[in-house]
Amino acid sequence: METIYFKKGAFILKKRVFNKGWVYHDTVTSSMAAGFGGGGDHAAEIELPHDAMIHTRRSPNAAGGAAEGYFESTDCEYTKQFRLEEKDQVCYLEFDGVYRNASVLVNGEYVGRHCYGYGNFLLRIDGYLNVEQENSIKVIVRNGTGAHSRWYSGQGIYRDVMLHTGSPLYIPPYGVRITTITADEQIARLKIETDVKWEGKNEIRARLVHVLKDSDGNQIHESETAFSIRSGEIFKLEKTVYIQNPALWSTESPNMYLCESRILTGETEADSAEADFGIRRLDLDPVFGLRINGKAIKLKGGCIHHDNGLLGAVSSYGLEFRRIKKLKEAGYNAVRSAHNPMSSAMLKACDSLGMLVMDELADMWLQPKVTNDYSNDFESNWEMDIEDMVRKVYNHPSVIMYSIGNEIPETGTSAGARMGRRIAEKYRSLDPTRYITNSINFMMAVIQKIGPIMQSVGMNLAQEGYAPDKINDLMSDTTELLPRIAVHPDVKKAVEESLDFLDIIGINYASSVVSEYHREHPDWMFVGSETFPKSLSENWALVEEHPYLLGDFFWTAWDYLGESGLGRIADEKSGGTLASMGNYPWLTADTGDFDITGFRKPVYPIGENCFSIRKKKPRIFA
Repeated sequence: METIYFKKGAFILKKRVFNKGWVYHDTVTSSMAAGFGGGGDHAAEIELPHDAMIHTRRSPNAAGGAAEGYFESTDCEYTKQFRLEEKDQVCYLEFDGVYRNASVLVNGEYVGRHCYGYGNFLLRIDGYLNVEQENSIKVIVRNGTGAHSRWYSGQGIYRDVMLHTGSPLYIPPYGVRITTITADEQIARLKIETDVKWEGKNEIRARLVHVLKDSDGNQIHESETAFSIRSGEIFKLEKTVYIQNPALWSTESPNMYLCESRILTGETEADSAEADFGIRRLDLDPVFGLRINGKAIKLKGGCIHHDNGLLGAVSSYGLEFRRIKKLKEAGYNAVRSAHNPMSSAMLKACDSLGMLVMDELADMWLQPKVTNDYSNDFESNWEMDIEDMVRKVYNHPSVIMYSIGNEIPETGTSAGARMGRRIAEKYRSLDPTRYITNSINFMMAVIQKIGPIMQSVGMNLAQEGYAPDKINDLMSDTTELLPRIAVHPDVKKAVEESLDFLDIIGINYASSVVSEYHREHPDWMFVGSETFPKSLSENWALVEEHPYLLGDFFWTAWDYLGESGLGRIADEKSGGTLASMGNYPWLTADTGDFDITGFRKPVYPIGENCFSIRKKKPRIFA
């Protein structure tokens, strides 16, 4: 059992890793069963993060089938005992990711629920705790037994848990936000926003001190602000600071800073918080494209799923640092988190290594892609999910854009356009410093009326002189078909509103159409959000030619679990089609420049040639 101690006068809201001393139970114990001595489940002591699914039985009859890697989904729970050794302490539990439908109980009392399996969330728990006594935490995970994902999700508390503890005058978690207003090599102007909360009695006076340090620990700036705060008040303090000769953050030089914020009452330190950040300026326009610190840059991107191969969905800094380091050494300068918010561990790795990030909200909105997927909860949770996501991301310089979705079928409807606009504006209200994109699949966007459009495309091919067998081949080839669908008049009309409110239009498998779209909308800018290897060369030529086409994201940069056998070689005799997956026991998607263990695959020289980073030595693949 873990014991949490405090020193009198110590700074409050101390953040500590809360991963040890948990017990995993492979079934959920009902309150009635618990009252009569438990449900007789299998229990194991574990250290988080923990992916329960990777340890379960795979079966050809698993409800999720090949999509979920033939793993079985179950309900489970986690418990932990700990002691709190001082009263009147503020306590928050922070979960970086629990898949999924997590309910949290403290000392048997319900505290809160979080539905989204990829989002982080905070819960205030001090009102449920017993001081100087044993306390229990229970996290119930309800993953169900039906299909719920288009890929391997993992299950359980698969990312870190943190405990924030302290006294009544404090800076809440993520309460320090640093914004670069302007920056060049001579001077940077920053805005530091700090939330302060006072839960004691009466009004008090205090001072807020910010100390900025460079990556070597040298102090480069100090500022102080006096303030008064009333009981129960949440006070937001803004401070403008100037940094001479700043070490700017970029993909080549990922310079990081530390902001130490302290609250002083008299000469006593009442609270302290730390925030890592980078100083960098983003510019975007159709003439010069994307610029970082005034320098044009093309996104040499790769899409990555959240799992770590044979370890399942477990995320840790060491694992994510290794993956990003290998990708960076291979020539990538950007990754897209397909199709969910990135873990804190990977965000930190991207900051450290200079890897740009497209952080993605979700694979669905209101229309399901799988029977029991997150569309069931999206309508009632999306605003909170975005708030959680932006709160976590805000100080990370690696994140340059938010993707509001992936291949969302609603984007071709007026209702979907309105929903997308609401989502985009929610992001902008919380973080106006980053760009908004959406990864559009033109076929999915008009899926409800695809029949007449496909018929029209087929007729056009016939008029172009294609033989019937050649037309059938083209109609079954996504790389050939999607560009033709994308420029169909009915499709362009259907998606126009959904594209117009984006800062950057993400295009899946149809980047070759951007020139036509740009002629009609010269202020629009684009990025290839997913591109097959065989199309990368053609697309990259367009990227280099057009400043309004910002780059390309390879599908995929790293192999992943689930969508099992999607990238395998399949012939007609075995019943294989482009969209089919492999039979049991296929496990990985079998796609990617890197295999599931992190070794390069023969497909990689395509990317090397396109990104102009080919080493002058032969590639040998054993």
